[in-house]
Amino acid sequence: MHTMVEVDNLSLAEQELIRAAVGNQGVLEVVTRVECRGRAIVAGRKKFYDPNDRSVADDYLALLPRLQAMALIHESANRQAYELTNVGWQFSRKLGR
Repeated sequence: MHTMVEVDNLSLAEQELIRAAVGNQGVLEVVTRVECRGRAIVAGRKKFYDPNDRSVADDYLALLPRLQAMALIHESANRQAYELTNVGWQFSRKLGR
């Protein structure tokens, strides 16, 4: 059982990740690229890293466990991506665009 997540309970960065997943068929990909100096989150054309500041990618990656704990995302079968759950899709409608 999980509690209902309210928009105010998520940071702006967490909300941004949910919106980006919606725009990418519900998927947040975790990629390893030279330009981001390691692992980073990508959702379609939306990139959550700064090539000049490694901490940006790290900050977004650190949000994934919290979104998982709230049952908004789950790890996909290939373990290189996270997908919105049914709860995550429902929550995204509260966020708006």
